[in-house]
Amino acid sequence: MATLMSGPTSRRIRSFVFMTTNAENPASQSCVLLKCAGQLCTAMRICRRHHCLIIVAFGATILTFIALYHDLTSELVGGPQHMAADSVSVILGNESQGKGSTINTTSLRGHGMNHLVLQSKIPAGQKITKVWPEKCKARHHIMFLKTHKTAGSTVLNVLYRYGDHWNLSFALPVHYQFGYPSLFRATWVKGHDTGQRFDLMCNHMRFRLSEVKKVMHPDTFFFTILRHPVEVAASAFSYYKSTASAFRNVSSLDSFMQNPLHFFHPGAQGNNYARNLMWFDLGLDPHKKPTQTELQKIFTSLDNIFGIVLLADYFDESMVLLRHALCWPLDDVVTFKLNSRSNASMAAISQETAVRLRQWNSLDWALYFHFNTSFWHHAARFGLARLDAEVQELRARKKVLAAHCLQGSAVEGRIINDKRFRPFQLGSVQILGYNLKPGLSREEFTRCSRFILPELQYKDRIYVRQFPSKAQARINWNHTIGSPLRRPPVGKAKA
Repeated sequence: MATLMSGPTSRRIRSFVFMTTNAENPASQSCVLLKCAGQLCTAMRICRRHHCLIIVAFGATILTFIALYHDLTSELVGGPQHMAADSVSVILGNESQGKGSTINTTSLRGHGMNHLVLQSKIPAGQKITKVWPEKCKARHHIMFLKTHKTAGSTVLNVLYRYGDHWNLSFALPVHYQFGYPSLFRATWVKGHDTGQRFDLMCNHMRFRLSEVKKVMHPDTFFFTILRHPVEVAASAFSYYKSTASAFRNVSSLDSFMQNPLHFFHPGAQGNNYARNLMWFDLGLDPHKKPTQTELQKIFTSLDNIFGIVLLADYFDESMVLLRHALCWPLDDVVTFKLNSRSNASMAAISQETAVRLRQWNSLDWALYFHFNTSFWHHAARFGLARLDAEVQELRARKKVLAAHCLQGSAVEGRIINDKRFRPFQLGSVQILGYNLKPGLSREEFTRCSRFILPELQYKDRIYVRQFPSKAQARINWNHTIGSPLRRPPVGKAKA
């Protein structure tokens, strides 16, 4: 039963309570709970229009996530289990009435809510002082930990474009990646022997802070990105099926999760992609299940390293918060989705498999729950109404740019006319890319191409700029942008 405020806010929150309490099984309940921040953000915006206290509603979200987080850490110690009925009560303050209203979500049987009853009253009228900096200087010393299957290629394009424009130096790998899956070493950076400190670092690695610091400036800003672990697992299975030995001899993710230990052998080739992939990319030990105390220490350490952890599930919101953290203009974080799979490459995940994936990737779940909470804390500090307004502006600018630059939406690589814009294809997965509009002027072609250039080709372009004397021996000019980027495609160009 729920005693709620009347009007639009009541309907929005009542809808949220209905979804969480009427989900058919633990998997769908878990997914719904992870979306609660987004649901309540909408309710908060409605609250603002009706003169209610936004921060009180956000406090309800935080209380819910504390409950989820508390149980998750307990599960990591005691092992996965199906959850009993629980009750979570949160208080929403009504500024106009000066009273709190209770939502009592009884019989909440989702994974992540285990033997926990949370009741808290937030005094109406309570406020939190905004601490988001209003004045800043653009950051040019940045380290982005590019995690696998988390929209990292799209973030990488943002950083490549920015560094390219400002002629910043990149810490580039001697080869394709920084020795992945081994822990990063500074000696794997091209030019490290000169003692140079680099402005930007953003290619795949298995993170090791002490080695990263050897090649980056002392004031470097660190950030990374995470994604819903079930989505990461599904993407990794389809993309690395021929790479990970655990996936190679199984027909589907559902089949793999029926008995994962039959296929998975720790340390076998490529099996870092098969379990707790985000945890592994962060340089953490995937073979040791931490105690609750150890887990807290890990989170504290990561909080101290990374200025912000983005969420691929809220990508536009992430770009807005990132651009303010870096003090960049909004146009610099306008981007198109890169390195994404075609719909034909995406298999539906059964609800039973989703539950098993949560248990199998419990360390990734711990990361995601913790940084989901911290992400919305950043959003609250920034201002939710302000965030929503900038997200809408970002999407509007992206739409204008797409209409100007692109010939339709994303397509499979074989349909891309200019081979230089075809993304790398691994196995049977179809990775999408873009065609540019024909007839663009020289300047338009140069600008637009940088938004759709796949990461391997863009890395080669930057390599040419930083190491021109060695570029000819390394770069295959038929498959990179290089100097040809400045030429328009075949056909007439606008004057």
